Amino acid sequence: MSQDPEYPCPLCGVASPLRFTPSARHHGALNSTIFSCTNPHAGDHGPIYWCAACRLGFGPTPNAELTVRLYSDVEDPTYLTEMDSRRRHAQAVLRTIERWHRPGSLLEIGSQVGILLRAAEDRGWTATGVEPSRWAVATGRALLGVNLVTGSLEEAEFAPGSVDCIVMVDVLEHLVDPLSALRRCRTWLAPDGVLALSTVNMGTFAAKVMGSQWPGFMDMHLTYFTPQSLREFLRRSNFRWVASRPDRRAYSLGYVGGRLQHNSWPLRIAGRVAGLPGLRRIRFVFPTKDLILVVAKGE
Repeated sequence: MSQDPEYPCPLCGVASPLRFTPSARHHGALNSTIFSCTNPHAGDHGPIYWCAACRLGFGPTPNAELTVRLYSDVEDPTYLTEMDSRRRHAQAVLRTIERWHRPGSLLEIGSQVGILLRAAEDRGWTATGVEPSRWAVATGRALLGVNLVTGSLEEAEFAPGSVDCIVMVDVLEHLVDPLSALRRCRTWLAPDGVLALSTVNMGTFAAKVMGSQWPGFMDMHLTYFTPQSLREFLRRSNFRWVASRPDRRAYSLGYVGGRLQHNSWPLRIAGRVAGLPGLRRIRFVFPTKDLILVVAKGE
């Protein structure tokens, strides 16, 4: 990836300065392993720029065609080791959504194996998912019996106003053009429909303190939002922000430790301790606000 002194902001287009140079352990080579959900490169990143006006962090724009192809090749069996935690998280997301819309038609973008789709069906939703990974689609269909379609948001076609709820969990930060993606979703949403999205929050205390060592920085993350910039993305896509909360997750210490193998030495040591036999199975809700869940409606 390029490392220029300035790069145009993907929201306002203004040339923005380099904030963080590539991490010391940055490998630079993109492959499908790096794009897997459970890859061990949390905190391993290329150049990151910062638009002070939009309060938005971002990396250089990659080749869109190559990015989609790499995501389609992803195989990630480790993802299945945290199924119970992921089910509980899916239920929590759906409970939040149902405060604003009763069960109807639900479209999830970036479904992985479809854990949220299965939970949604069980709660009375008619759920469809779009997922680029061929492995994830085949696994979800066989394991969970969900309605999964292979493809990307950019390729998907749905009738205007045909969906009551669109969900994107850990997706927006991966997209080459998040503004166009949100506008595309807006056309599919019913007049009284809701959008629920969870994404990284670069505006937290942890992100500010940790700087370039923040685990939210990864090669597969292209855009790093703050509440201010995310609100503006939604406004420009004709969405109205109606609610938000921290999107906390509960995972085993062993799983989290594995994700930190390529981070700074203090986090690598913490990861090794977390992976000890007596500790690795302990589940823990991490008290971080580094992920934010937002519910929005059409203007």
